[in-house]
Amino acid sequence: MEKDIKRYVGQIYWLENFSNPIESIVMVDKAEVERGILRKKEFKIAHKKTIGGNPSGEVVLQLKNSGYYQGYYFFQGEKEASAKTELRFYDNETGCCLVGSWIEDGNQYTCLVELRRVENFGG
Repeated sequence: MEKDIKRYVGQIYWLENFSNPIESIVMVDKAEVERGILRKKEFKIAHKKTIGGNPSGEVVLQLKNSGYYQGYYFFQGEKEASAKTELRFYDNETGCCLVGSWIEDGNQYTCLVELRRVENFGG
């Protein structure tokens, strides 16, 4: 195993875009993250089929500066991106998350990815 690779599992949520924290938060969709792989400047997050019925997919992110990632989303088996995303990575001893914007089909959403670190992907 490569020493500089970190592995994660968790949940990914798509929320109606909100700018006022007092507003109620509405979840648009949710999926289980089955494999998150963080390398030095790249973060790949693969998820299962969503509860809303969307197919499995993968978010491919590139580090732009300290903790800030930009990238694209691909449905499983597709070569053309269906969404653009900009996420900030937060990490501490109890867990980590990515949060930011998600633009798909001209609509902007808030994306939240809750992750926990694992040594290996179980099966």
